[in-house]
Amino acid sequence: MAAFVLFPHPQRAEAHKVSRALAEAAVAAGLTPVVPAEHSAIFQSLSGIEFRSGHDLGAGCSFTASVGGDGSLLHAFAQVPDLPMVGIHAGELGYLTTVLPDDIDALVAAAVEERLEFVDLSVLDVTYEGETILALNDAVIAKGPDGRAPKLRLPTPWSWPLPRARPVIRSLPGGRW
Repeated sequence: MAAFVLFPHPQRAEAHKVSRALAEAAVAAGLTPVVPAEHSAIFQSLSGIEFRSGHDLGAGCSFTASVGGDGSLLHAFAQVPDLPMVGIHAGELGYLTTVLPDDIDALVAAAVEERLEFVDLSVLDVTYEGETILALNDAVIAKGPDGRAPKLRLPTPWSWPLPRARPVIRSLPGGRW
C-alpha cells in the first residue's frame, strides 16, 4: 500500500489536527496521502502529500481515510465510492467512524503491513425524480418536490406502490432485503 486518499472534515479544527497527524505518520512510514486539492491549506508546510482534484482522486490508492464524523465519511464515499473506507472519529456522530485519533499509529502500521480489514456495507443505487445517487447502508427520502411525502415504488417481493408515509427509510445493515 503506497498511497491512500485522505479526506479531512473541511471546517472542524480537531479533524484538521488529526488529519495532519495522520499525514505526518503516514509519510514517515513511507505512505503517500492523496488529498483533495481544495483541502491543501490544512496541510501547509507538510511534505510528501499529493494534492489532486477531479476523477483521478483515488487512482492508484488502496483505501480512503475520512477524518471527521459520519457526514464526512459519507461525503468521502460519494467522492471515491470504489475504495475501501476507514473512518477516523473527530466529529460528533461516529457510528461509521470506528478509529479513534489515538489509534492513528496502529492504523498506519496496519496499512504499511497490509493488515487492514474492511467490512462490506451495502451500497444502494437510489433513483428519484430522474436523479441517481449512491447511498451507503441506507437512504431517506423525506419529501418530494411538492413538499409532501412521496409515493414510491421500491423493488420488493410485492408489486404494489407504497402509500404516502413520512419518512421512508430503506436500510440494509450489512445484509440484503
